[in-house]
Amino acid sequence: GAGGNGGVGGGMAGAGGAAPTCAVANGGCDPLVTCTDGASGVTCGACPSGYTGTGTAGCTDVNECATDNGGCDSHTTCTNTPGSRTCGACPAGYMGTGTAGCTDVDECATNNGGCDSHTTCTNTPGSRTCGACPAGYTGDGVAGCVDVDECATGNGGCDPLTVCMNTPGSFVCGNCPSGYSGTGATACTDINECATNNGGCDPLTTCTNMPGGFTCGTCPMGYTGDGGSGCMDINECATNNGGCDPLTTCTNSAGSFTCGACPSGYMGDGSTGCVDVDECATNNGGCDSHTTCTNSAGSFTCGDCPTGYTGTGATGCTLVDNCSPNPCQNGGTCTNGVGTYTCGCATGFTGMTCETQQPDVQILVDCSSDARLLNHYYGTGCFGPIAPGGASYILMGPATSGHTVTLWSGSDCTGCAYVVSADTNFCSASFPPGSGCGGLNDQVNSVSIQ
Repeated sequence: GAGGNGGVGGGMAGAGGAAPTCAVANGGCDPLVTCTDGASGVTCGACPSGYTGTGTAGCTDVNECATDNGGCDSHTTCTNTPGSRTCGACPAGYMGTGTAGCTDVDECATNNGGCDSHTTCTNTPGSRTCGACPAGYTGDGVAGCVDVDECATGNGGCDPLTVCMNTPGSFVCGNCPSGYSGTGATACTDINECATNNGGCDPLTTCTNMPGGFTCGTCPMGYTGDGGSGCMDINECATNNGGCDPLTTCTNSAGSFTCGACPSGYMGDGSTGCVDVDECATNNGGCDSHTTCTNSAGSFTCGDCPTGYTGTGATGCTLVDNCSPNPCQNGGTCTNGVGTYTCGCATGFTGMTCETQQPDVQILVDCSSDARLLNHYYGTGCFGPIAPGGASYILMGPATSGHTVTLWSGSDCTGCAYVVSADTNFCSASFPPGSGCGGLNDQVNSVSIQ
């Protein structure tokens, strides 16, 4: 303890000469110290820890907090107390005591420091910080992160043809539907199926592209089936000869058919019908004009050639040649006829075969039998004119025997008549006396042979 006024261990004299004693007022020592009675007086103990001074003169409290926070941890508060101090508790986020020391607590080590599990916890002295909510969440890391439903707005940005599926913190775009290329996230583009192999449609049909698909046109006329599964040719000829006339042949072709031509003897075409041609109505059917043409279905027949003809009505009737050998005599020409002939007799002959010599007369210019010939007449009848004033002589042909030959003064065997029976010299003969016609040389105009 601290010593008294007499010093430590020394006696302390009392007032008025009385010796001090610890029994009275702690011997004058500071109440905080101990007083020890001794032979020489009282002895005051030293001031206790936390105080400065002496027990004899007095103990003054030391403010430990004034120096280095009283030894307390810097994170705590030092509170001075009589003879000592107290350290405050470690603040939140620290463990330990203010006296022994405060150690930072790593809040992130336990339950992510209370931050939302989607955020990061960062330890800080005495605390921690929570990171921001990640993309796809709203809120903050401390109060909690709430998933954002991206699909609720604008289908999440997915192509309208796809389904937007919300996922925690994000979303997924469904696949583009059949008939589209691309992805739901980038865009779905219609596939033109018709651009490749006609879309799988039958080549005979038309492929029409549509959004997300295509359609195949119908099979053309003459085919059965549909453009998608395939077009098969219809054999029109298998039913009712394809509608062709029964007289014609139906020939099937791809998607159609053709009707053969109507057979000979029919007009029209196999499609609309064959009508019998009446061959006999035109040019007697080609039969010889001397025969009859008889029409029949698709044909005709020619009758037989008539009597006097050879051959057939179809190939032609040829008149039988009745002139070979030539039946006409005396140089006559033969003209063939139907079953007969006619003779063109040479001058001076007559009869069917020119076998008969005709009566004839020769009229001469001069008065002699060898004079120049003026006219020559054959047969019977009236002949002239003889050229009046020029005729001079008549010669009688041998065939005139038995015929009457008359000279006439007028034309056409009229007027004065002079009958002759032999060669006559006009120069010395006259018409009958009294006829008034004069001499033959001047007056003969015509001659008749009967």
